[in-house]
Amino acid sequence: MSVLPSPETTFEDGERETLPVEYVAYAEEVLAGKAHSETAPAFWVAKYEKEAARNWDIFYKRNTNKFYKDRHWLKAEFPALAAGDGSLRLLEVGCGVGNTIFPLLDEVPGLEILGIDFAKRAIAMVREHPTYVAEHTADRSPRVHAAVADLVHDDIVAIVDETFGAPVDCLTMIFVLSAIAPEHHPDVMAKMARAIRPGGLILMRDYGRYDLAQLRFKKGAKLADNFYVRADGTRAYYFSLDEIELLAHAAGLIVDRAAYVLRNVVNHKEGKSMNRVWFQAVLRRPLPADADADAPATRADADVATDAATDDAPDTPSS
Repeated sequence: MSVLPSPETTFEDGERETLPVEYVAYAEEVLAGKAHSETAPAFWVAKYEKEAARNWDIFYKRNTNKFYKDRHWLKAEFPALAAGDGSLRLLEVGCGVGNTIFPLLDEVPGLEILGIDFAKRAIAMVREHPTYVAEHTADRSPRVHAAVADLVHDDIVAIVDETFGAPVDCLTMIFVLSAIAPEHHPDVMAKMARAIRPGGLILMRDYGRYDLAQLRFKKGAKLADNFYVRADGTRAYYFSLDEIELLAHAAGLIVDRAAYVLRNVVNHKEGKSMNRVWFQAVLRRPLPADADADAPATRADADVATDAATDDAPDTPSS
């Protein structure tokens, strides 16, 4: 079976709340195959969990700051980063070598940012960046901070409080939660919710269910349902929107926005078409007034609320 979608399932770029039916059928056929039907032995699952930070540290040793491109698209995708009076305290979770940090520092004058990552080598590279050095040698308080932190095992709220003295206004998680074993996702999201102030936002982009990268994994790479290990020992989970919304709801967050981001990437040299599936979400910690409201926290809740409202609504004449 080919692991590349047929031309009939080539994506049109954009955001959707559901994936194309034909593509889902194709992807589920691939995932039902032998390569995806067996999980790795428990020994290897535990080993990759234990060595997660080490494997990312080796990744950054090998690739330094040359693997990921700077994310200059963030302000366009998340306008909240440029909203308000320009004063914004941001926690960049899983900051790597600063591909989010330094573009935002250039583009948002009032931003103060703390980047955290569990790869010590990545944080060292952030601190060696010319912008970081300039901020910490200037005759004023620095706008950028960096710390080694493990989202699963460390007290993230305490780290934020040590830097800012209060929860942050905004938190970014760009291809971060996917690198964590799914059994830890609820606790990590609860920590993230406590790290932002009431009314604050969590901005997410990560891998979506049925992304081409998921379909391409070979036998032995599956650690759990939708959770895989790459050849370099780093791991990736592939989310459905429903999972993200349930995680948000369990953490006491409101889902302001959640959608799949579809991209068809063409390798002209090899003549290959690649369907990429990501998701993007904006989650909000409720204000006290929001907590008293009956606003639905997920799309499923919203459907129920809409049905109930329709049942109770008085008949209206058609125009």
